[in-house]
Amino acid sequence: MLQVIANAFISGAIYATISAGFNLVYSVHRFFYLAHGSVLLVGGFAFYFAFETYHLHPAIAILLAIGAATILAMLNEILIHRPLRQRQANNFSLFLASTASLSIVQGLLLYFNSSRTFTYQWPLNVIEIATVRITLTQCWIIASACLIFSILWWIMNKTTFGKSLQAIADSPTLARAIGLPVSTLYLQTTILSAILAAAGGILMSLERDLRFDMGMEAILKGIIASIIGGIPNVPAALLGGFLLGLIENLAAWFLPSNYKTTISSIVLIVFLLFRPTGIIGSKFFPNR
Repeated sequence: MLQVIANAFISGAIYATISAGFNLVYSVHRFFYLAHGSVLLVGGFAFYFAFETYHLHPAIAILLAIGAATILAMLNEILIHRPLRQRQANNFSLFLASTASLSIVQGLLLYFNSSRTFTYQWPLNVIEIATVRITLTQCWIIASACLIFSILWWIMNKTTFGKSLQAIADSPTLARAIGLPVSTLYLQTTILSAILAAAGGILMSLERDLRFDMGMEAILKGIIASIIGGIPNVPAALLGGFLLGLIENLAAWFLPSNYKTTISSIVLIVFLLFRPTGIIGSKFFPNR
């Protein structure tokens, strides 16, 4: 059981990071931003090639991954989502556009890399604590997720930018009425979510093999974690990610790991039927 809980923390750290970025965009833009999966993919692949292929310092590789993910997210916002909003497109049209963006990026990765699976070539460095076995990389994954959420909490609660996002999440119309630059804040939200997506892509690539089609799986897990915690409640992503990781790893005792997505989908349906607001609730930040 201790090993299952440890594995749940590892999976949960990845899911929570992905979910936080998705929740952030949903809370402000109010549509299912599946392009978050494509931004995650670009961040993960950029880090892999910078670090593993070109042997750059990890800090430089992280910055390049964030830069690549941010550029893609900005292109999505400026070239696709903003023009659609200016034409008063509904949320379903924005959702379809973001889905198309994910499909295009996955297609480009398939074209340039075929269907290859990329794996980091380094020793596992297993650490044993009591009956729990965990690798040094997995320790870094958990620590990184904790750092990311600490910074995100500070941004949302202690900065003018965070309070502006909360105002838009409550009412975009009132936010415009009091003079907030809504279009600029939309873009800044997209950039912040891109940083979280790049972090999620890096963490996911460190724990699992990197594939061209992992974007859809990643965003699906992020959405499920969001719904478990409470969409669009950004801090609830942490709870939702851990619970999803715990459920998946408990199910792995009885079923092959290939069934993790199936188990996640069942959890999604159960929450939609019986607790659609999630465990914590749907408010952007419950302590407001």
